[in-house]
Amino acid sequence: MKLLAELKRRNVIRMAGLYLIVAWLALQVAETVLPIFRTPGWVLQSLVVLLAVGFVPVLVFAWIFELTPEGLKRDGEVTSGESIAPQTARRMNWMIVVGLALVIVLLLAERLLPRAAPVEAVAPPAVDLASTDSSPQAAPTSPSAMPDKSIEVSRAPPIRAELSIAPAERLWFHVFPMHAFALSPDGSRLVFAGQEGARRMLYLRVLATRETTALPGTDNAANPVFSPDGEWILFFGGGFEMRKVPVSGGSVAVVAHAPNYLGGAI
Repeated sequence: MKLLAELKRRNVIRMAGLYLIVAWLALQVAETVLPIFRTPGWVLQSLVVLLAVGFVPVLVFAWIFELTPEGLKRDGEVTSGESIAPQTARRMNWMIVVGLALVIVLLLAERLLPRAAPVEAVAPPAVDLASTDSSPQAAPTSPSAMPDKSIEVSRAPPIRAELSIAPAERLWFHVFPMHAFALSPDGSRLVFAGQEGARRMLYLRVLATRETTALPGTDNAANPVFSPDGEWILFFGGGFEMRKVPVSGGSVAVVAHAPNYLGGAI
């Protein structure tokens, strides 16, 4: 109990909480900003490692030193009259409250903003045209003389299914309104932005064989979409660049630059 009381007096516990909150917020900002500058995936990974490694040294620093009106001093050199630890504790408490409020706002925004709807495979409508008279006769000259042609259209109910995204660990969503996957025009393939650890890239899944492959060169990709012929996958990557990659795999090409990556159509 004496150790716990000393940790509280030296604000070590408060420093631990404040560090974790600031580190989490910094990673959220980096995940959004780094793609704008076309940074490779290892930059975000290095930031995660750096923040994890810096946790213990920050706590040791908080244990050894104390902030005084004259600056930083070793805790053992600060007299009771010079110590402002209670005032520092109150400031840190307010900083923790503000940080937690930001974390809650971001988490609620991520869960409450609309996301892409579940994948639905809808059967094409069945059309039954009544047989018409094909004998070489003159066309009717009045509407009343037109032959009666009935069209019967029936639509099958939607088919819903659950799809595995392995080897990715989760679909990549963000606080901004982006979609994480797209279905090919013929309904045979699914492309999605998946995240495996700190790395995010596109994965292509063949629905008939359930085979999923990663698409090289699509690091930090967002908003994937198929071309109308189903031969290309377009996505935003490297900041505000629209890029394309062949469905069969191959080199990634830049299609155009855009002011943002919040939407579009082809």
